[in-house]
Amino acid sequence: MPTLRTLAPVLLVLALGACRLPALEGAQGTAEPMDADRVLIGRVQGGGPASPLSGQDVVIEAVVVRSLMGDGDDVAQAMGETLGEGNRGRVVGWFVQDEGDGDPTTSDALFVMDQGYDTSINLPAEAEYTLRLGSLVRTGDRVTVRGTVAELPLQTAAEQPRSSGHRVARGDPAGSMTAVLAHAITLLEPRDRARAIAPEAVAPARAQEEAVEGMRLQAPGPAQPH
Repeated sequence: MPTLRTLAPVLLVLALGACRLPALEGAQGTAEPMDADRVLIGRVQGGGPASPLSGQDVVIEAVVVRSLMGDGDDVAQAMGETLGEGNRGRVVGWFVQDEGDGDPTTSDALFVMDQGYDTSINLPAEAEYTLRLGSLVRTGDRVTVRGTVAELPLQTAAEQPRSSGHRVARGDPAGSMTAVLAHAITLLEPRDRARAIAPEAVAPARAQEEAVEGMRLQAPGPAQPH
C-alpha cells in the first residue's frame, strides 16, 4: 500500500484537476486474519485510571467512531502538508473502538493521535481512498494502528469546528486520556477481514465513566410526549 503523505503533491494535482483513478483489477483474494500481535483495546485501557501498558508499543485494530478534523475534504490541510507544514499546528486524531473484550470494567475505545510526518498513513489503492484530501482517515474506516501507548490531558482531544462522527464518552473529567501515539495507520477494506467490528454504543448518562472512555454514545431518542 502506498504511503499517502509521500504522494500528497501528486494527489492534490489529480483531485483539483477533477481526475479519477481507476480501481486496480485482479482477484479479490481471501480475507486476511487479524495481526497476530494485535492487542484488544480493553487490555490497553486496563481497569484503572491509567493504562497498564503506558510507554509500550502496541498494535490495535478498530473502527473510527469520531474524527477531530471532520470527514470531508480539506484542501487547505492537504496543501499545508504538501508545502511541508505538517498538521498546521492542529491536533489531528481519531477515537477508535473495537469489538470489546467482554470486561465491563475496561473501555473498548481510545484516542489515536497523528504525529504528523512521524506517522505513516497507508491507504488502499482504490480511488475512494486515494482521492481524499486533508483528513485521510475518516469515521467508519477500519484501521490497524501501530504506536506507543500514552496518557494525555483530556484537552488534547478537544472538539474542533470540523469534528464529526458519533459522539463519544470523554471519561473522568479529572483524569487523563489513554491514547496511542501512532507510528503507522493502515486502512482496511471490507474485503480485507472476514469478521466485521461492530462498536457497542453506551448510554449518554455514562459519558464521564472511566470504563467507557472514548466509546461511542447512543444517539438521543425521540422526545417523549407530555
